[in-house]
Amino acid sequence: ADLDFNADTSAPQGTETVWPVHHYDHGSAGCSISGGVVDRGPGLWGWYVFADLCAGEVRAFNHVSGDVLVLGRVDVPTSVARGPNNSLIVTAGDGAVYRVDIAEG
Repeated sequence: ADLDFNADTSAPQGTETVWPVHHYDHGSAGCSISGGVVDRGPGLWGWYVFADLCAGEVRAFNHVSGDVLVLGRVDVPTSVARGPNNSLIVTAGDGAVYRVDIAEG
């Protein structure tokens, strides 16, 4: 995201703005986050796994260290979700469904 927040829009009384913990520039880095889920498997426990629609990359973000990993590529990823046994699932624009296997260690 480019952090294009509309600062002139008022939040409801008593509401506090929470800024993103991660952002990246549009363009060569991508254009749109598709889905996302916090991994609960042993490989990337606690990392936020998401995909970028334009870059076609499945990425993981560690909110503590700020590290970002590229886990793989999927043409037109549309969603990232948790599947059976805490597995990670990525869906694609062509209807394909992929399981993300993350090596431990």
